[in-house]
Amino acid sequence: MASTITLQNVVNVSQIFLRNLPLGSLNGVVNEPALTIANMTAAIILAPPLSWPWNSAISTTTTLTVGTPTVTVSLPSFGWLQTASVTLGGVTTQLTIKDDLGESSQQQLPTFISVKGQDGLGNVTFRMMGVPDQAYTLNLDYQQAPPLFTTLSQTWSPIPDSLSHIYQLGFRAFAYEIDADPRWQATMQLFLSQLLNAHGGLSEQQKNLFLQNYAAFARVPQTQTRR
Repeated sequence: MASTITLQNVVNVSQIFLRNLPLGSLNGVVNEPALTIANMTAAIILAPPLSWPWNSAISTTTTLTVGTPTVTVSLPSFGWLQTASVTLGGVTTQLTIKDDLGESSQQQLPTFISVKGQDGLGNVTFRMMGVPDQAYTLNLDYQQAPPLFTTLSQTWSPIPDSLSHIYQLGFRAFAYEIDADPRWQATMQLFLSQLLNAHGGLSEQQKNLFLQNYAAFARVPQTQTRR
């Protein structure tokens, strides 16, 4: 899906609402706080459990080693694991994703998988339980990590233009908060609710957990920052 709207476009529109607060040079820091706000907004949109078809990636080339519970896969864009399975002889078995798995020595068809760690160089280590008893192929379906915005000329990719109304709300909410503008709370609530509505694939429990994760944003600003 197309992403053609730049960060600068959103900054320009937001400044109309913010009485020209210098989002691109607040306190003399070039491109800030605009870049930080954009990165925070994108991180929320791409956070679990919000899986998006346009942000998904698949890895199906890793062969597990018999008797070894862990495997390291090169996944430079890895964000979080969405689904996983193992395949052998044309038979695919779905794995249950866990936050963490302990040590195991029992060799059998794996039933669980967890992310054990990342090395910062694009390599992700996964742990399985049970320990593979055959050379299964590991199939990973994952959501890619949020982009790191470094210039205002970047687009909001991978977030498509069709969701521009949502990331503009999120950007404006954070900008209001920085400016100690009381409109930030209502705008943040609207951003989160519109985001959940746009996704449309979560249960009520998942929606509630998602909102609880971002309840920390509902804090009262302490000082004015306008210069």
